Amino acid sequence: MTRVLSLGSHDSCDLQVEGDTVSPVHAHAELTGDGQLAVMDAGSEHGTWLRRNDQWIRVLKVHLGRQDRIRLGDAEIDVGQLAERFGTHVPVQLRDLDQLRLPRRLRERLDDLQARASIKRPRRNPETGNIEESR
Repeated sequence: MTRVLSLGSHDSCDLQVEGDTVSPVHAHAELTGDGQLAVMDAGSEHGTWLRRNDQWIRVLKVHLGRQDRIRLGDAEIDVGQLAERFGTHVPVQLRDLDQLRLPRRLRERLDDLQARASIKRPRRNPETGNIEESR
C-alpha cells in the first residue's frame, strides 16, 4: 500500500512548510509498501531540490537516502522529520546513497576513465606528449 503526503504552505497540507518561495501545494512525499520514500515536485514555480554529493539538484521525483537533504523553494526539510510523518506502521527504509544514479553506459565509462587515471608513476612520453606509466 502506497501512502502520499502533501507538502506546502497551505493549511490543508499534511506537512506545512514556511518559506517565501514555497508553493501552496509544492510537492508530495510517497511511501511505498516496501518502505521506500520518494519526493515528487507538484509543478511548483521554485522547484524541489535534492542535496546529494555536495550539490543541489532540481528534481521532479527522487528516492531518498539517509544523507540526502530536500529543499522546497528556499525552505529545507529534514529527511528524518519527513519520514516520521508517515508514522510507524511501515518502517521507512532510507538507503545509504552516496552517488547519483547514472545510466549504466555512463557509469561504465566513468569507471574506465577512473581506472586509467590512477597512474602510480607518471611520465610524459617525449614522442607523443601523452602521460604514461613509467616502466
